[in-house]
Amino acid sequence: MSVTSPEPVIDIVKATDEITAIDLKGDFDIASAPELVEHARRLLDSGQHVIMNLSDATFIDSSIVHALFTANEIANGKGEQCVLQVGTHPASSGFSR
Repeated sequence: MSVTSPEPVIDIVKATDEITAIDLKGDFDIASAPELVEHARRLLDSGQHVIMNLSDATFIDSSIVHALFTANEIANGKGEQCVLQVGTHPASSGFSR
């Protein structure tokens, strides 16, 4: 019997007018990293703060960790924020302009 990994799903969820969450569900590896960075870049280019929500990610490899750092570097360069959420506690309370 073979065990199959959960397919990766990326959901974009508008939290407020200025904050959008990128929700990762399932297993994420090098094949998903460019898409993750592209989603973050598009949101940050449009002036959004970004929450990277890993609460429902069942696996991430080092390429995803690198993608998270890349998204943070993009945010810093644009004066936006990119935060990581790994549990169910709300992460949006730390944003201010």
